[in-house]
Amino acid sequence: MSNLSSMGNTHKRAKHSAGEYLRDMAHMNCMEGFWGLLTLGCSGITHYMSEKHLPRSVKEVLFRHSAAVPFTSMTLARMAEKRLTNRDLVQARREEDY
Repeated sequence: MSNLSSMGNTHKRAKHSAGEYLRDMAHMNCMEGFWGLLTLGCSGITHYMSEKHLPRSVKEVLFRHSAAVPFTSMTLARMAEKRLTNRDLVQARREEDY
């Protein structure tokens, strides 16, 4: 735990037994999402992660996870004040067919 502290990370807790699931932006959703990516990477991409290469595999998943945040933010910013209705979408598709 001290290694994480030296890197600027803090350990926060939310008391689930008291119905508290978020405290000062501390929650498990990010860790659960990262764990899901790690296990998906293991079963879907590499099929096996050896103990020897586990640190590299974790770093690769961490890179992909970190790269997704700016990409999502950029995509949402480009979508601002733009609207695509189903009517417009269907009309464009019909025009392609002809």
